[in-house]
Amino acid sequence: MANFDAGVPIGYHARMIGDGRFPNPMRLGARAKGWPAREIKRHPELLHAQRRRPRQ
Repeated sequence: MANFDAGVPIGYHARMIGDGRFPNPMRLGARAKGWPAREIKRHPELLHAQRRRPRQ
């Protein structure tokens, strides 16, 4: 699991998840959520591909 603090605003991940631009977190325990490291490493590539996609 990836553990990171990117220094982003509190609602950043929630907004990105809601928009479908970031993967949903996995439940790690009763009060913890996280993402597999491969998903975090792949995130910049996905954002780049989404930006290059033509708008409809």
